[in-house]
Amino acid sequence: MNSRLRPLFPSLRRGIQTLATGVTPAQLPTYYNASKPCLLDFSSFGNLKANEKWASEGRINNEYFESIIAKDGVDPAVGVEKGRMDRDAVESGGESSDFQRFEMPLSFFLQCINHEVPQFRDLYLAQTYLTDSLPSLKEDLSPNPFLENASVEAIGFWIGRNTFTPPHYDPSGNIYMMVLGSKKVRLWKPQEKSPLGTSKMGSNFNFQTGKPDYEVTLEPGQVLFTPQGWFHELESKGLSAAVNWWFRLNNSA
Repeated sequence: MNSRLRPLFPSLRRGIQTLATGVTPAQLPTYYNASKPCLLDFSSFGNLKANEKWASEGRINNEYFESIIAKDGVDPAVGVEKGRMDRDAVESGGESSDFQRFEMPLSFFLQCINHEVPQFRDLYLAQTYLTDSLPSLKEDLSPNPFLENASVEAIGFWIGRNTFTPPHYDPSGNIYMMVLGSKKVRLWKPQEKSPLGTSKMGSNFNFQTGKPDYEVTLEPGQVLFTPQGWFHELESKGLSAAVNWWFRLNNSA
C-alpha cells in the first residue's frame, strides 16, 4: 500500500479552499489551536501495520482479521447499518425506507462485505470501537506520533460499500485515516447558529446554505485532521475502510 501522500489537486470550484498538506506531528498543535483542518504527513507514521495488513488487492484481509479474532478469543457482535443513508433522506429529515440497524458477528460481516452477498452487500460498520473487544488491533495502530501528547477518547472503525455519513460535528479533534478505497469529505467551518440546530448529526442540515469550505477525496495513504466543531460529510463509492481517533491535545491553547 502506498505510504506516501498523494498529490492533492485543488478543487476547480470557486470558493472552496485548498487544505494544507504534509503537516508533521510538531506542526499539528498549530492547526489544532487555530481550528484549521489539514492533511497530515503519512510518512510520520512509519510502517503502520494497519495499512499493511488490513486490506489486500482491493478487499478486506479476512484471513488477518480471523487471526486477530482467534488470538483474542472473541468474535465480537458488531452493530451494522443496512440500507444506504443518502442526502435526499437527510434533507427530508428522515432515513431511507429500507434503513435498518442490527448486530452480527464481525467475521460474518467481513465475509458479506468481501463477497458481496446480495442481501447484505450494502452493510456499513460505522463508528465501531473494535479495539475494545479486539485489543490486538491496537498494535496495528501504533505508533501514532500525532497523539503522543494527547488524550485519545475513542478509536472508530468504518467499513462498508457505497456509504454516506450525513453532515455532523465532533466535540473532539478527529484524525481520520483511509485504509482501503476512497471517500469524498466536505467540511464546513463552525457557525454561531448551527444549521443542525442542537443536534450533532445533520438530520436537518440545509445543503443550500453554501458550498463547503473544504472538499477532498481521501485515498489510502492520506490522513485528515478535522478540528472539533467543524461540520463534515463523508461519502464513498465502492468498498472502503477507514479508522479514526477522537482526541484532545494536552496543554493546548
